[in-house]
Amino acid sequence: MPSESIDRRNPPGSRRRIPRYMAAKRTIIGRLLAKQWKPGERIPAEPVLAREIGISVGTLRRAVSELVDEGVLVRLQGSGTYVGSFGAGRYWNRFQPFQTLDGRPLQLKERVPVRFEELPAQGELSESLQLPPGERVLHITRRITNPDCSLGLDELFLPARYFPGLTLEFFKKNLDPHESLYAFYERAFGVVITETANYVSCEVCGRDTLEAIGNSIAAGTPLCCCRRISKTYGHVPVEMRRMKVDFLKVRLAFDL
Repeated sequence: MPSESIDRRNPPGSRRRIPRYMAAKRTIIGRLLAKQWKPGERIPAEPVLAREIGISVGTLRRAVSELVDEGVLVRLQGSGTYVGSFGAGRYWNRFQPFQTLDGRPLQLKERVPVRFEELPAQGELSESLQLPPGERVLHITRRITNPDCSLGLDELFLPARYFPGLTLEFFKKNLDPHESLYAFYERAFGVVITETANYVSCEVCGRDTLEAIGNSIAAGTPLCCCRRISKTYGHVPVEMRRMKVDFLKVRLAFDL
């Protein structure tokens, strides 16, 4: 492969050159966005990649180490460095915020779609997903249960540009009940979630939630509400999500 110069672009309005390892990170992210390496695939060895980009091995190693710390890449001792993937994790993934009250991973028995519609990006959607007003957003509402009871609702807001061909029928047919939603995004659309921002609040179960769930949770039940912005490579938002779960039957697990 011919030598590839690293991306040395500065942030808007900045006169300072960014460190070379940061430019190398941008170059690697650019390759991931271009799908040059697929999730789970091994990237070139560090000396090879450093030579391709035109930097020292030490500079490349620092860039790769930061991407490993961020969960974008994964190092396997004696094997190499791989693109992070949800494929091997099946249902559980590191972004799952809910546990049972005794601390076990919350395994959902059913995730039943009850609504699928297209919305124009505006207001909160436009701002959260960084979309121009009017761009198509797919809105999916799912009823979620575990083996013992109904738990609540899961609302997905997905920019249509990143999920071409996604319909209710495709969603029902192709989402494996044993895989996580993020594994489905990765497998079906090549969209890899690398980071999330979560905002937690509490509300009382009202009429709209009761109608969507099917009146299986009593009115007035306290709900744990988690609003999440999920991003892919380059900190690009690709999902806004609202989860409303019976606060009496789950607990939240997160690191501060």
